[in-house]
Amino acid sequence: MIDILKSKKGGFIFFLSLALWSCEEDFELLRPSVETQEVTDVTHESALSGVIILDDGGDPIQQKGLAWGISSPPTIEDNQTLLEGDNMEASLTGLQPGTNYFVRAFARNSVDISYGREYEFKTSSTYPRVALLQIENITVNSARVNAEMESYGGSEVAEKGFCWGRSSEPTLEDGHVIFAEGEEFNQTLSGLEPDTQYFVRAFARNEVGLSYSEEYDFYTKDRLPEAPALPGKTAFPSKR
Repeated sequence: MIDILKSKKGGFIFFLSLALWSCEEDFELLRPSVETQEVTDVTHESALSGVIILDDGGDPIQQKGLAWGISSPPTIEDNQTLLEGDNMEASLTGLQPGTNYFVRAFARNSVDISYGREYEFKTSSTYPRVALLQIENITVNSARVNAEMESYGGSEVAEKGFCWGRSSEPTLEDGHVIFAEGEEFNQTLSGLEPDTQYFVRAFARNEVGLSYSEEYDFYTKDRLPEAPALPGKTAFPSKR
């Protein structure tokens, strides 16, 4: 804008007023945009995935990682594996064998949290785990054994029970086998010899293979001594 003022000498003075406007542009902050890396290296207890940051939304990323669980869609309230620094991949650990899982990448800035595409994967099966718990009620010719399944290995257990013998590390091939049912199971070993050391292990078999528990050993009791005979009486013919 130009201002014109008249001077005392009859002349005119021109003033040029310049209006300055700010050239700064306002940016709107958005949620980040994130993608999930495809799941690889799946085992019976772990899997590998990662995070791809497509856009930080104009605001620094405060947190990133993987959300995973057995329900779809997984969120950070289920399970989360955080990624620090420039690391963009992580292993999901502590998984159960033979189980379906879902995983999504996530990233958070000051605006909100965003999730990437969901992937589903299934861990592989593995050998079952069985534990021998206790041997009780030991007699001269029998003993009661107790065991439990610690893990089915992600597949159905076709058979389980106990094997025993006089040699260490008895197997099913040794011939002394008794089968059982249930998650906690027990059986009585019978036909044992008195005062004899025996070794026993629990076993379980699924589609992957056969597993044995740790070995226990025990001694049957001595045979009870026979009761002494009562003193006999000699009969003499009576005299008439």
